[in-house]
Amino acid sequence: MLARQVTRLGLHRYQGCRNSLILEQVSRSMSKYDPPEEEVQKPKPQLKQWRREWDDGSYRLQTKFKVWDRTGKVEGPTMEKVVALTQPWDLSADGIKKWWNQKKIEAEKEDQKFIKLRHEILGSNLATGHFLVFRGAKVKFLGQPGWTERDEKGNYNLPTSYVPDFVVEAIDINGMNLYYEGLDNMRFLNELKWLSLKGCKTIDDWCLDKMSSYYPNLEYLDISDCEKVTERGLEALYRIHSLKKLIVTNHHVSPAFELTCMMLEDCSSQLKVDMRLPAEKDSVPAEAQT
Repeated sequence: MLARQVTRLGLHRYQGCRNSLILEQVSRSMSKYDPPEEEVQKPKPQLKQWRREWDDGSYRLQTKFKVWDRTGKVEGPTMEKVVALTQPWDLSADGIKKWWNQKKIEAEKEDQKFIKLRHEILGSNLATGHFLVFRGAKVKFLGQPGWTERDEKGNYNLPTSYVPDFVVEAIDINGMNLYYEGLDNMRFLNELKWLSLKGCKTIDDWCLDKMSSYYPNLEYLDISDCEKVTERGLEALYRIHSLKKLIVTNHHVSPAFELTCMMLEDCSSQLKVDMRLPAEKDSVPAEAQT
């Protein structure tokens, strides 16, 4: 009985090995099978560059049709530029001049964008000094007698690494168009007490709203001859509790503007507002009154 069982097991093993050999031969023969030409799937022809299919964003479409990309994977023009494409072109002398001035403004705004690395290397005070002096403004540091400004050749002397002794206490924006985007480069100036933006045509109500939360110890602010400043922008200055002197110009001779100045004085007993008309001349010297 035992001998029969052994014999059966041996036969089963033999049959199993035989079946595996047969399967292996069949698979080899199938691998050598050449399908007919009609069964071969020909590769799809590549689309033209401007008709590429959307993918997972691994590459960037370099076409004019990326304007209408809604996936968010392609960096296309802003909505303002898309609207500009639909407008008729003004090729007159005035139209070209207006277009050129707009491009200059866009370039200046791009140049004044916040650079995080500059503040990490220099610190907030020195980074602000480099940003302003390089563009034509003047900066006064705490404990130093004079102003730091560039010479006729555009050179100036400021450290290129962090120095804790350089602390900004006064800023005079002289001959510089400071935009809303550039204010981010003037943050964390806790010792700033004197700021003059006199005659800066690019300062508007939005700029005043941002500045009202940047300078907790500001005592002197001159925004005279800033034509874009209205009573709506002045309302935000109540946040600067340390402000003692404010110089403004009522360009539109608005009663609301005058009323806002009076309300600011009511909010702070130490604040004195010097409101002027456009025809008046400035008699305040450009010195830090700290």
